[in-house]
Amino acid sequence: MKTDVYEKEATVRRGFGDKFSSWKPAAGQDDKIKKMDAAGTPGPAHKALDALVGNWKGEVKCWLDPAGEPNVSQATSKASWTLDGHFLEEEFRGEMMGQPFTGLLLMGYDNTKQKFNSVWVDSLHTSMFTSEGKGDNANKVITLEGKDRKVGDELTFDRVLAVDGKVGTPTVAGAAVKGKVVFSGRGEKIYIQKYKARKQYRRRTGFRASIFKVKITNIQA
Repeated sequence: MKTDVYEKEATVRRGFGDKFSSWKPAAGQDDKIKKMDAAGTPGPAHKALDALVGNWKGEVKCWLDPAGEPNVSQATSKASWTLDGHFLEEEFRGEMMGQPFTGLLLMGYDNTKQKFNSVWVDSLHTSMFTSEGKGDNANKVITLEGKDRKVGDELTFDRVLAVDGKVGTPTVAGAAVKGKVVFSGRGEKIYIQKYKARKQYRRRTGFRASIFKVKITNIQA
């Protein structure tokens, strides 16, 4: 449905003929236009991601018990540029505790925030995992972290499965649980991916889930 909308909008714009091709910024707007162009133009930080382009073989380690031995499996990955070199797209195929899965990673560099960022989705979850971070050593080392909650943050959980004897379908309409973060930290390392190509090697290491404790302050049935 979205594709249809975009196609229709594009057709309408083309129908205006020279109206858009002859458009010029108003007086005093040149600096704003230049800043917009700079914010939307890939630069040296994007170039650093070139090292990730290619076909890779992967080794995945996953811990259910941080003190135990990891489950080890093999994987493959293909990374390439998309959207005119603005983002790196990676398709990952592997196993998680014996269960095959496919993952998609979109990674780029935000010129406005001056930070690298990524979005990960896969066939084992319904959540999107987002992260951002910075590059060190001329962007040869890129560290990405998920968003942490701070002590004192107030949260609202509005997808409640059951409350006060009511069972949702799948959630209870109008129900919500409110709370306040009383602890924020990082969990044990539970996930490592290693990649190898004919002349390259890279490692995605040290996934540690953010952990926070929430004190419930209100339940709305």
